Order: sequence, then structure tokens, then C-alpha cells
Amino acid sequence: MVSLLLSGLVLLAAECLPAAEADAKSLFQAVQRDLESGEKPVKVACFGDSITGVYYHSGSQRAWCDMLGLALEQAFPQADVEMVNAGISGHTTVNALGRIEKDVIARKPRLTVVMFGMNDVTRVPIAQYEANLRKICSDCLAAGSAVVLCTPNNVYDNGARPNGKLDQFSDVVRRVAKETNVPLVDFFRLWTDYRKADELAWIQLMSDSIHPNMNGHRLFAEQIVQEAFGLKVSLNDVPPPADGLQKTLAQLRAGKPVSMIAMPPWGGLVARRLRHHFPQAEISETVWEVEGRTAADIAKISTTVRSRKPTLVVVGLPQPAGLEDPAGLHRFWEGLLNLSFSFGSRPWDVVPVQPPVASTDPAVQESRQQLMRVFLLGKDVEYIEVQEAASAESQRNAWVDRQVERAVESD
Repeated sequence: MVSLLLSGLVLLAAECLPAAEADAKSLFQAVQRDLESGEKPVKVACFGDSITGVYYHSGSQRAWCDMLGLALEQAFPQADVEMVNAGISGHTTVNALGRIEKDVIARKPRLTVVMFGMNDVTRVPIAQYEANLRKICSDCLAAGSAVVLCTPNNVYDNGARPNGKLDQFSDVVRRVAKETNVPLVDFFRLWTDYRKADELAWIQLMSDSIHPNMNGHRLFAEQIVQEAFGLKVSLNDVPPPADGLQKTLAQLRAGKPVSMIAMPPWGGLVARRLRHHFPQAEISETVWEVEGRTAADIAKISTTVRSRKPTLVVVGLPQPAGLEDPAGLHRFWEGLLNLSFSFGSRPWDVVPVQPPVASTDPAVQESRQQLMRVFLLGKDVEYIEVQEAASAESQRNAWVDRQVERAVESD
């Protein structure tokens, strides 16, 4: 009798599992059909932590959710896509289950892309992480949303989130994806391979020890489309938002004062051109000294930016003595720009300046300029490019003039 009962349970489980898997697969196939045809809108929710949400590390205005929307539109030109960013800093799968109804299910997405684990590694037992991830998948599927699971990216080695442990948690994601029959985007392996192939190129994807910058977020979106849909896209030509002086110009046009934190001579040059357009402008400047300063001294002022709540921050890309290697310069500049943005939204303008390279060697000039360009693309912000010191003023004038003209045209 017991043997017959066990046999029945095994048969029932075998019958139920393929049905659940078929549902997951059919939901995803329906999403892909509607993306291809454009006959039905497709709402996509991106569910995760700070790596999903919009924070300083990717420029405080967009993240991989936005890039995925652009990537899907490129891959499926007929598609009617709506993106929902449900990423919140510090969250784990425990937090995710506490808000999944409000932040995801209630929004009725056709597809939910899930990426948790970076914070679970620090405080959620791996068995609980697996149970939570399975629950997230089942809740989304039961609500009629297809699911794509993502492993977390690899990181700079650190005690709180060692790559070895991240890989163990990624094994959970791989297993859950396989057993629930949902597409997997294995960022941990993809990015580990990327790092092995080119260490500097991987570093240029990173904003700090764990968070990717916008270079990384663009790659996330490209890899989701490649791995989940089997299509290749490129977001290399996606420009930053066209709003380099949006907050500053709004203040000036309203006759309100502007407070600026700026590295010389760039701050003074920008202020001078702004006064050309707004002769009565009240612009105060806190000088961010860099000449003859060490990297540590230059970085100190960045720690005060958020508390000052300026209208405008103008940041050159200083190259202090003793800091010559590309990887070190990238991480140094990332630290300066990260703290020049607010933690979350962008309540003030941040204008980087790509300065001329102080070298007579053309090869050194080109490699350093390219390093700066890649770095600045990773901050997803308009910047002033100064190729030669002699033309700095005219290039700055042209850049500010474009910002003013654009603001007038948008009225």
C-alpha cells in the first residue's frame, strides 16, 4: 500500500513538473512573439538591488533596465516595450518577497528579469536564497509573467563579497533556472571570462568594487538579449542624456543663484560663458584645487559634495603624480565622479571635462584620451572635450552655447 502511494506521488510529480516547465516556456515564447510582431505591448519589469536600480554608479539617471529597453527595441524594431525598474539598493531576496506584489505583480509585466544575490551573499543563508528565488519565479509565473534569471556580476576581490562565494550563489541561480525552465543570463561566468581575456576592459565596466558603471549596464542589456533571445545588438552608440546643464539653466532662467564646485580652470571658464548668456547671474564657486595635490588630497573634496548640495559640479580628470597606470587612473576618476553625483537621483548637474594630455608623445596622448573617453561613457553624462589647451575656451564656449540653445528650443 505504501509502495503504491509513493509510486502515485512520484507519478503525480512527474506529470506536474513538465506542465510547470511548459508554462514557463510558453510564457516566454509568447513574449518573444509579441516583441517580434509588435501586435501587443510588452511590459518588462527589472527586479533587483542597487545594481538594477538607478544610482550614482551609472550616472544617477539610467541603468541596465533602460538599456534593456533600448536593446529590445533594436532587436525587435516592431516592438512596443515598456520598462519598469524595480531595483532598490541593499535589497536581498528576502526584501524582494516582501515587495514583489506591489513592485512587480501589481504592475502586470509580461516579462520579469530577476537579478538578486549581491546582498544575499552577505546575510542570507544559501538554502534560504534558493527557496526565495524559487518563490520569486513561481509568483511571477503564476501571475502570467515570463521570467529571465540572472546571476550577479563578478566583482573586485573583497572580504564581504568574495568571488568564490558569489559563484556558489550563482550556482543556485543556474540550478533554479534549469529546473524551472526559464532562460538564464549567467553574468558571473560571462564577466569572469571577460576579465580573464582583458583585465583593463573589465575594470572599465566597473564603477566601484561591486557596481558596474554605464559601460557595464550597456553590456548587461546586450547580454540579456543575446542569452535569452539569441540576438546580437550593440549599444555602443547610445549617447548620454542630452541635459548636461539642465538644473543649472533652470536656476539661471528663473533668476535664482547657482552654487558651483569646480576644478580650475574649468569652473571659471564655464561660469564666464554662463554669465555671457545671463549677465545678472549670481554664481558662487567653491574651488576644487588639484594642482600639485596628491590623489588622496584631490579625493577629499569629493566626500563633501553631497552634503553641500550644489547646483553644478565641474570635474576635470586630474592626473596626479605617481598615478600613471590606466587601471589606477580609472578607479581614481570613478571615485571622484561617484561622489560628485548624489546617491540616487540627479538633483544637480555634474559636468566632467576631458582635458588635454600633457605629453608630446602621440601614442601616449591617444591612449590616455581613449582611456578618458571610455571612462566618461561609463558615467552616462555629457562632458566637455578639450583636445588642446590653446582651444579650451572656444571648445567650452561652444559646449555651453549648445546647452543654452537646446534649453530655449525645448520651451
